[in-house]
Amino acid sequence: MNSARRDPPRRPGFYDGAHGIAHVLDEFEYHELADVLLAQIAPMIGTISDHSLRSGLAGVGLNLLHLSRLRNQPHYSEMATDIGDRLINALSTAPPPSSRARAGLLHGWSGPALLFVRLYEHTGDPSWLNHADKALRRDLAECVRTPDGSLQVRDGLRTLPYLEIGSAGITLVTLELLRHRPQSPCVAAMPGLRRGLLSEFVIQPGLMLGRAGLIAALAAIQHWQPTAHTEQILHRHLHRLAWHAVAFREHIAFPGNQLRRLSMDVTTGSAGILLALSTAAHGHHPVLPFLTNQPTRPTRS
Repeated sequence: MNSARRDPPRRPGFYDGAHGIAHVLDEFEYHELADVLLAQIAPMIGTISDHSLRSGLAGVGLNLLHLSRLRNQPHYSEMATDIGDRLINALSTAPPPSSRARAGLLHGWSGPALLFVRLYEHTGDPSWLNHADKALRRDLAECVRTPDGSLQVRDGLRTLPYLEIGSAGITLVTLELLRHRPQSPCVAAMPGLRRGLLSEFVIQPGLMLGRAGLIAALAAIQHWQPTAHTEQILHRHLHRLAWHAVAFREHIAFPGNQLRRLSMDVTTGSAGILLALSTAAHGHHPVLPFLTNQPTRPTRS
């Protein structure tokens, strides 16, 4: 909290800037400090061209809408709606897919699609679902069918099934759209997206770029459309986490990206794996912020 006052962030993004810090401050009921931080960073929002959930407009818009719903502050809702309109315009002029993978939850158009779904839930305007469908189809355009029939994001000569960049992230947001529009054309992609989550050999264990993200996506699919086969594969992934586990001070830890050192954080390490395990245990439990339409606030002790 004191650090936010002494050295305020210079970027507005959710995963790498002011909106992420304000989100955490607000969760711990430091509402005034969160508002001050957001007011300081507000002039920068008009200069953002990045559409993503990680650093760009989607993450900012989702956080503003989240705060508006929690605290009944209409001005945050108005700002989120304005960002949604900007993203509609950006989507209409988005460049065609390239060989460099960007599709997925944090970097692709799945992030704006999630904002569009939440704006529909907030306003009741079905046109937001049309935009969500279009944004998801833009990410699906970066996917290719692999020899085993799975649908994964193309990245040069390889394909990616992961949460941050990859088909698992597309899967989670597609499920959010299908809750409201089960007849969406995106439903046709679900068998291929699901198959992309079945790989037994996964190099990294983490949430964003590893096995834990596949577990979270499979748990969400099982909640949406339960089958014995999905349950079997989910349990197989859970057992395979033992392949990655390392003994550490009489406890268990997991290596982070590139497997070079142990990590305890959400995106690459043990904290993210705990989130995935919680999702598997409780069904459609939110593995990341905004992946539930019911914002909750923890009790501060």
